[in-house]
Amino acid sequence: MANLHAAAINAAGRLWHTTRFADGTGEPFGDVQAQTGEIGTLSRVAVAAIGPALHLAAINATTGKLMHTTRFADGTWEPFGEIEAQAGEFGNPAQVAVAAIGPALHLASINAAGRLWHTTRFADGTWEPAGDVQAQAGAIGNPTQVAVAAVGPALHLAAIDAAGRLWHTTRFADGTWEPFGDVEAQAGEIGNLRAVAISAT
Repeated sequence: MANLHAAAINAAGRLWHTTRFADGTGEPFGDVQAQTGEIGTLSRVAVAAIGPALHLAAINATTGKLMHTTRFADGTWEPFGEIEAQAGEFGNPAQVAVAAIGPALHLASINAAGRLWHTTRFADGTWEPAGDVQAQAGAIGNPTQVAVAAVGPALHLAAIDAAGRLWHTTRFADGTWEPFGDVEAQAGEIGNLRAVAISAT
């Protein structure tokens, strides 16, 4: 059995991390910024594992920037790095989601203007230029929530638009995206949606 990592931001915008071990015991919460360095008040967080390392992406509410750090197998953290300094400007990110495919970390983010972006962090630590998902997968209105999950070599992405509608697209291994599909058109109407989460089994 593997360990479970949890990251949480409190009402003061402080980021905490804990681990639930395979035997059911847990470690005390640790103050992430006490180890990575102070980066201001945080508003959103997402995590994904790549091998024994935990990758964490967070939105800095103070600066409006996307940040990334890694927790290594020995429990140490690297300093936060600014994603947009390498991947390009997202425009005031408001939501973030991450998933791992092999050694690569995939990140999706919705900015304050309701535009959905994607980038990949490669094994060597570099980031590819951010791509406009809707420019490739089609317009879906202003998305407000996003979730991602890996299924084999493909990245699945679900998004809720401003009208409360749930959409799905897939990014294939060659980097192309399929057109967004209306999930409720196939799965049935469930009213106006506010939050979404996805996972592979």
